[in-house]
Amino acid sequence: MFNDPIWTVLSVRAQDLTARLKQSLKEDSDRGAVSIETMIIVGALVAGAVIAAAFLVAKVNEKKDAIK
Repeated sequence: MFNDPIWTVLSVRAQDLTARLKQSLKEDSDRGAVSIETMIIVGALVAGAVIAAAFLVAKVNEKKDAIK
């Protein structure tokens, strides 16, 4: 279609990426299970951080009120 070398490189790269995507979708793997477990752990850590932050804010406000 075009004789431009840049167009040719982009076209070949797009075809390569398409082929790799199709291949990865065909493969049956358990990669998703690791992601779910990781998200559960991250969620628990975030929840713990929120609880710790709320506790610290409550203690700081308590001491602030005691100083006044």
